[in-house]
Amino acid sequence: MLPEPLRGLLLRSAQGLEERRGESRTLEMVARALLEGRVLAFEYRSGGSKNWRPKELLVYFLEANRANLGLYAIGYERTYHRAVLTFKLSRMRHARLLEETYEIPPDFDPNAYLRRAWGVVGVRDRGVEVRLRFAPEAAWRVLEGDYPGLHLEGELPDGSVLARLEAAPFKDGVPYEALAWIQSFGPRVEVLGPPELRHRWLEEARRLLELYGTRQEVSGAPSKVSI
Repeated sequence: MLPEPLRGLLLRSAQGLEERRGESRTLEMVARALLEGRVLAFEYRSGGSKNWRPKELLVYFLEANRANLGLYAIGYERTYHRAVLTFKLSRMRHARLLEETYEIPPDFDPNAYLRRAWGVVGVRDRGVEVRLRFAPEAAWRVLEGDYPGLHLEGELPDGSVLARLEAAPFKDGVPYEALAWIQSFGPRVEVLGPPELRHRWLEEARRLLELYGTRQEVSGAPSKVSI
């Protein structure tokens, strides 16, 4: 029913769903759960885990990851966590709707939940405060204001910029989604705190050095670098 060129673009964007029928059916179940206000039951396997665990979710919102366009369901998980969490659709299986219905709480604001998300994992309560120093060559990118959750604290005489953000922590207290975004700046950003994140950031830099630092790229002796 859409006019061109929207219709053609939408059809082309849906190409490949036939090869991913399982995920397509999951999307249908999640969408129906949201529209009909029915509890969604499914089995879920967390990233890196081999175990499938039963879940029952009151779906509040459906979000696409801006990095990989993966689909995620946000809602209240009532079987174990009893909290608002984010679940990746491709990690679900055997999704089905229960007869039990629910209503989305009036105080749930998806914008507020995702405001501190550096991927799709939002946080309703207080998250981890991350402090950063961006080098002068990256300062212009930060000063453009394209990152709504990034708060600028000031420019230093050398042209670098101090900033902070709040992100959702994982089990060990490290906000991994924020870490992935931080690493995208390479050596043009320094993690000042918290200590757990700074340690992890430096540890991953050391591992990269161990992996590639002693290899000869094309010619000449490898450089010696310490972190």
